Amino acid sequence: MKIIYETSDTELAEIVSSPFFAELVTLLEAEIPTLRHLKEVFGNKVEKKLEKLIKKGIIQRKERRYFIAFPILEIDNKLLDDWVVTIVKSASEKNKRERIAFLEALFPHDNSEIFCGIETSIPLAYYDSLSNENLTVASLSVEEWPLTLPRYFSNLRTKPIEPVYKEVAQLIGDVDPKYYLDQVQVVIEKILVQRRRIRESIFIESMRKFGLIHKTEPLELCVPVYSSASSFEMQPQFNQLSVIMKRIILAKVMTELNVTATTSIFIKEER
Repeated sequence: MKIIYETSDTELAEIVSSPFFAELVTLLEAEIPTLRHLKEVFGNKVEKKLEKLIKKGIIQRKERRYFIAFPILEIDNKLLDDWVVTIVKSASEKNKRERIAFLEALFPHDNSEIFCGIETSIPLAYYDSLSNENLTVASLSVEEWPLTLPRYFSNLRTKPIEPVYKEVAQLIGDVDPKYYLDQVQVVIEKILVQRRRIRESIFIESMRKFGLIHKTEPLELCVPVYSSASSFEMQPQFNQLSVIMKRIILAKVMTELNVTATTSIFIKEER
């Protein structure tokens, strides 16, 4: 089972992303243990973690036994397939630039906390963005940790560095995201005014690794840049689907379109 969670509670995120929680869920799927048994498996310090999980409604304690309390989703495959066919057809009618904006617009931006389980084989779309006052870099993917700029900084906030980011981490480490994005903005502005010579730096090298610019001279952006928000109309029935169902549909659509990850840049228009 794959656990899907999004929470602003950093203590909870640390517990859930740890090997302990995966082992706990596996155990709870197989039996209904007592606290004594859980202490035998995980040690005496497990009680504090269990209390946190119970408080959040993730684990339930009843008659001195422990149970899974979070929902485990069952997918309506016909509904899923029907939406994938409809959306793939619509996306295929758009050029590459429009398609990226269309796919990003499909991602549900719901700020409520999410916690559920789904089958491991079910794909899921992931979205992240990083912004300063004038610039937003957004990424969408069917991999949990793609090599994109926003996802890198998301990884720095939530857990030990993923292997895919190790080379980038050697370049920029845990640099302040706002400072880093300010430097990226300077490079992008120079490219947009067709500045032929741009001095090499760790920012340019990391932008290459994130797939934002080509490796050749003069530097060119290889992701779309938007200055105004795109508007796409979706059927009302799609908007009524759950957040997780929308993300599953989007992941399937991207897979059908052979798109594993996208990145886009939005620059605020000067008034």
